[in-house]
Amino acid sequence: MAHARAAGLVIATLVSTLAFGACGGSTSGSGAGGTGGGAGSGGGAGSGGGAGTAGSGGGSGTCPIDLWAAVGTACSEEGKYCGGEGCNPCEFCNVLYCSGGKWEQQESFPDPNCGDSGSKVCGGLAGVLCADDEWCDLPDGCGYPDAQGVCKPRPQGCTADCPGVCGCDGKFYCNACGANAAGADVSDDKSCMSGDGGVGTSCSSDTECVAGLKCCYPCGQAGCTNQCTVPMGNGECPMYP
Repeated sequence: MAHARAAGLVIATLVSTLAFGACGGSTSGSGAGGTGGGAGSGGGAGSGGGAGTAGSGGGSGTCPIDLWAAVGTACSEEGKYCGGEGCNPCEFCNVLYCSGGKWEQQESFPDPNCGDSGSKVCGGLAGVLCADDEWCDLPDGCGYPDAQGVCKPRPQGCTADCPGVCGCDGKFYCNACGANAAGADVSDDKSCMSGDGGVGTSCSSDTECVAGLKCCYPCGQAGCTNQCTVPMGNGECPMYP
């Protein structure tokens, strides 16, 4: 088990990509003795050779078809891993590992970035980032300095309602869904929209407009000036020709 724990973190990074089924092959033409088996025309242990513990084709450099039946049998590719397809990287998972010339069953450890709930932790002292298709849900809005959050999938198809919210990135968004879709949590701080300018009011920044409006270039023609404008559902300025 000590050896398993030493290799655990390395195994954890491989678990999600190793194909359990792809390691082996179809059961025909494999198994004890391979195709031809016994003392058939292939001679010796059959044309498959070996003990058949390394998958179709025999030998011991590929993954066994029956992983757990192969525990304790010979292997030749030191450090090779087999199994793990479908394993949750945030949970313990059994894999087969070639060590010292024999197949061993080992337990891969969860990704250290996973929280108790099985979700990936983000933020914290290390500033762990979520994947590109996730956003970091922090406690109490934007949390406190170095607070840890949990990665969640970014929403799709947000509504067009625009009461206006400030993201933890300091940017204005129409609503919480829009902020989350852009990868930001919603802040309790409203400083990104503290102005009093209504629709059509000249402005130089979003902070000069009332909540729900954004300072945008309104017409795409020479002579126009920025005005407080109702943004699109994603919180961005409308596009003009």
